[in-house]
Amino acid sequence: MGSLATNQRVPQLRCLVSGKAPLRYERKIAGHWVPCHYSRVAAIVEVMNRRGGAK
Repeated sequence: MGSLATNQRVPQLRCLVSGKAPLRYERKIAGHWVPCHYSRVAAIVEVMNRRGGAK
């Protein structure tokens, strides 16, 4: 994911899957992965879609 880190205006997001447990979402803040809720991830994705996607 090195190429994604070049645009610091776009938060890096990831979804962790572990068996039958609920999905876990995280976003990268100051070089550290921090847990966040689905609603936060959805809001970030919606803003990026309105802007025309990450470029």
